Amino acid sequence: MPDWLVILLLMGLVIVMIQPEAAHYDWYQGLRRPLWLSFYIWLPAIRLVLQVAFYGSVLILHSRAPGGIWVAGYLLPLALLQASTWCSCRLRRLGLGCLVALLAWLCALVLAILVWPISALAAWLVLPFLLWIPVEGLSECQMLRLNGIGVPLEPRRRPKPLAPRRRLPRSHSR
Repeated sequence: MPDWLVILLLMGLVIVMIQPEAAHYDWYQGLRRPLWLSFYIWLPAIRLVLQVAFYGSVLILHSRAPGGIWVAGYLLPLALLQASTWCSCRLRRLGLGCLVALLAWLCALVLAILVWPISALAAWLVLPFLLWIPVEGLSECQMLRLNGIGVPLEPRRRPKPLAPRRRLPRSHSR
């Protein structure tokens, strides 16, 4: 089996295995979104472009420096980005999804820095990934606020101040 097909199958497997189920995704779709996120219907196309750029990057790098460690290096941020969606949809934890996405962004940044000396083009093809993750993170942080998720719906009540202690009279023994 050619290397390009093995890499494509591995990436596809990661994406499919960490995909939230339709019922969980429906909950996520029902959440209120920021007004600036009007292009949300294009998310599948955006994700496809990111994955194609990522795939192109790994193929270029693999042609210059073959090895499974580089492929694994590309699979890690891809898996983390998918896991962030899974956390947000399946677990209904947008905050956790944001943290996992931040971790994906950091891994992709390290990957781009490590790849740069081997192939500048491969590093540049990681750039869409690095640009998109903050957009997703910002939208989810705003969705937290808009939907009251993770934010107390009622203001916290302050505890009543303690009444001053009464001193008991001391008994004086003679």
